[in-house]
Amino acid sequence: MKAVFSVIIFLFLVAPVAEAQMQDISSALTQIADGIKPEAFKGKFNKNKEEWKEEVASMDASNLSAVTDQVGGLPKGLKGSALAGVAKKELLQSLLSAGSLSDIGSMLSSLVKGLDPSMLTDSFASNRDTLTDALQMLGS
Repeated sequence: MKAVFSVIIFLFLVAPVAEAQMQDISSALTQIADGIKPEAFKGKFNKNKEEWKEEVASMDASNLSAVTDQVGGLPKGLKGSALAGVAKKELLQSLLSAGSLSDIGSMLSSLVKGLDPSMLTDSFASNRDTLTDALQMLGS
């Protein structure tokens, strides 16, 4: 009986939280990708951007490895000149050592902070601080 109760608690309390976090990270990734000007991305990423966004939207919250693979596609797709305040190698290294969605949110926050402002759309640039704050709270 305790096992059944535990499963019910998980399904009603924990699973929706994980799903909400995935929606948050999926939404943030899409927002970031759309807020960066096309010239900041390598040609291959630009060609496959919509497919990448579809994959991001369907990420499985329970598979952290798959999430980090999808998230890693974003900094890998950027030209070096798009990152003014952070090294791509450092970002990818922090992503490889991510143990939670909170770690991934922190890495994405660093990515957004390190983007060259000239590579951002005007609307994204004006909301940049709000997004970085939300990313820092992701998974908390």
